[in-house]
Amino acid sequence: MAYKPSEMTASQIQTELGIDGRKLGQYLARIKPVKERGKFQYYLLQDVIEQIYKKPGKVIPIDEIKKKKLQAEAELVELELEKEKGSVVPVKDIQRQWTNLVLSCKTKLLSIPTKLAPIMSTETDINVCKNILETSINEALTELSKGEDIEPVEDNKPTANAQPEGNEGVPTIRAIEYKPVRK
Repeated sequence: MAYKPSEMTASQIQTELGIDGRKLGQYLARIKPVKERGKFQYYLLQDVIEQIYKKPGKVIPIDEIKKKKLQAEAELVELELEKEKGSVVPVKDIQRQWTNLVLSCKTKLLSIPTKLAPIMSTETDINVCKNILETSINEALTELSKGEDIEPVEDNKPTANAQPEGNEGVPTIRAIEYKPVRK
């Protein structure tokens, strides 16, 4: 059984496609009606869609769309499998780890002046000051390279003592005793 395109009026096409009447009129002005009966003109829906998307003769077949959908679903399944294997890490975890790393660096480097201020205040030789600074900076960088001070990223599983986030109501005596606030 062959598919026979149905002929539709402008109002039927407008209802079918959900397009504004004026905009549809602009498209229909460029299309030759299939037939005219009285004051009504009939168009093929396929011709109107081709004109709207300006791709005459290039309507994408449904088989091609289904194929793309199946490919996307297969990629999602593969991604989930890689995630389960542990070879893929969520971006949020990477961002948190980098944040922890940068904060650790910042803390270590900002602690250097506090540590060295008493020592440097008594020194008068530039080379001695330079060596003290280099030694302290190298120590800080060595500690950072070991990664001992960096907090590891953990799963977001709630703990037993975890506080809920947000603006939770604080119970008052009146709320606990279930007495009205006003009479």
